[in-house]
Amino acid sequence: MQAVVAHLLSLGGVHRLDRFRIDAYPDELFGVSTGGVTAPEHLSLNPSVEKHAVRYEATPPYEFRHAMAALPIDHSRYTFIDYGSGKGRVLLLAAEFPFAAIRGVEASHTLHEIAVANIARIPPNRMARSDVAAVEANAAQYRPERAPLVAFMFNPFDEVVLAPALDRIADAAARSAEPSYLVYKNPQHSEMVDSRLEFTLRSAFFAESLLVYGVRAS
Repeated sequence: MQAVVAHLLSLGGVHRLDRFRIDAYPDELFGVSTGGVTAPEHLSLNPSVEKHAVRYEATPPYEFRHAMAALPIDHSRYTFIDYGSGKGRVLLLAAEFPFAAIRGVEASHTLHEIAVANIARIPPNRMARSDVAAVEANAAQYRPERAPLVAFMFNPFDEVVLAPALDRIADAAARSAEPSYLVYKNPQHSEMVDSRLEFTLRSAFFAESLLVYGVRAS
């Protein structure tokens, strides 16, 4: 499937019907439920967290794969973290790449439980890495286990949560001699990232709706 998507993208675009079909993966293939849109008030969030949350919306697989394939890295040396991982779609897509570890950080208990169930349904032989886990936690407090990192965000929260999350990403990146990366989809608060010396914009895709930042290493 990954080769098919890469080929479509190499042709300079993806037909609308092709995009629809690609977006059905992995739900149709594995019988999981990772799609849809869910408003913050339906996410079973702590009230102190809910006011900073953004609706859940699934990431388009073809965009995610494009960004991951474009990273100038040996994936096997990196930890992947999805901030606001929702139902786990990005975790399942990231498992196509040989990351050393894959983590999803989600504050909603409802979505976290769905993600855990979805991960359990994927046959191990369909995943490049078996070290895939969903973590129920507030992104503002989560500390990455190891670096270097590829951090992914689909505009999951406002600046109040984003600021400390960026702090912890930068702290983790500083512990590695290799550069880390932030992939930011629907970058509503890109000005906050741009203002930080640790983060440097490296590339932009899909009419700048997906930005890739390098995070300075020590």
